[in-house]
Amino acid sequence: MRVLLVEPEYKSKFPPLGLLKIGAFHKSRGDEVVFVRGMAESDFWDRIYITTLFSFHHEKIIKTILHYKAMLRDDVSRIFIGGGYATLCPQNIYEETGIYPLKGLLDKPNMLGLDSIAMRSARFISRRGI
Repeated sequence: MRVLLVEPEYKSKFPPLGLLKIGAFHKSRGDEVVFVRGMAESDFWDRIYITTLFSFHHEKIIKTILHYKAMLRDDVSRIFIGGGYATLCPQNIYEETGIYPLKGLLDKPNMLGLDSIAMRSARFISRRGI
């Protein structure tokens, strides 16, 4: 499986911890994992995980989500959105993208639709941002 981890192109010093935990989970399954900031141009990914940080990055977040949605020809079943902003304002993201984000922690098995154990305290975003 080819997995893309995406942090929208906003200023941050550190990659999001939750996204890296998801990447580690996929690597443990033998999946190919790539992390990017902003918008990648590759045309095929089995899954794309997009993190969100703060509401004041709303425009960049929505632009990034719509870019990947178009890349996957509107196959929203392969896009997973999470993080602080997605948890606090999921309706805003849904209204503009048609994708309902995952909220809160990935603390129950199979929340990503895979045979997985719960990723204790794995947010799509590190706790420093909340």
